[in-house]
Amino acid sequence: MRRLNEWLISRGKTKSSILYVLFWISFMIVIIAIHGVINHHNIIDNILSNKGFLLFATLLLIAHSGKYYDDKVALKKEEEQLSKKGLTRADINNINFVKSWTERRGAGFLKYVLFNGGLLLGSIFFLALSFAFFPTAPSGGRQFPEFSDMINWMVKCWGIGFTTGALLCIIIWNLSERKLKRLTAADIFTN
Repeated sequence: MRRLNEWLISRGKTKSSILYVLFWISFMIVIIAIHGVINHHNIIDNILSNKGFLLFATLLLIAHSGKYYDDKVALKKEEEQLSKKGLTRADINNINFVKSWTERRGAGFLKYVLFNGGLLLGSIFFLALSFAFFPTAPSGGRQFPEFSDMINWMVKCWGIGFTTGALLCIIIWNLSERKLKRLTAADIFTN
């Protein structure tokens, strides 16, 4: 990936922006084509039916492509400055991680898992599940025959989202604790 970024930067802002947009557009077309083969068995119709999405995504990519180039150039300059000091980008990332994780873990495990996992990530998962698995209405009918059916469905989606978010944050907590112990081990600073 680093070589690709360096190659793009070497082409100049205009060429690298065009190549960046073309890469992501071709990636989206491939994904839409695969979706068409799997679900509809017709690639061309599926791509044409998503032309509004492709136009919108192309405009977003064009707007973002200049920022992509500027960010990569700034990152390269920063790496050159860090190398003069004998540091790498990984060193700075590790220092920032230790600072931020030390602050974040100060609130405690339970608060981190329940608030960040259950409430924040859980809400995102709840919304995703609600939209992805919203029941279709039978012809001429309603999605939920009774109001209690809708509440039951929402509680199930919320429970799944909360549990998934909390479990994900437990995993993140454990991985971050391991990384913190590895980075703050006494033998690193003895050299």
